[in-house]
Amino acid sequence: AVHNGKESGQEIPHVHVHLIPRDSSDGAGPVHGMFSKRPSLDENEFEKIVKIIK
Repeated sequence: AVHNGKESGQEIPHVHVHLIPRDSSDGAGPVHGMFSKRPSLDENEFEKIVKIIK
């Protein structure tokens, strides 16, 4: 996971990367499943985000 900016949970303004050791028996599923407060976005909202990123 890479935190970039306050909104993403970054507490100290510098580049850092979290390496999370994983294996098939950890039961966590996809990395996205580790975050319980994910937004629910429809296709139009995803498209808006894609345009911003591009």
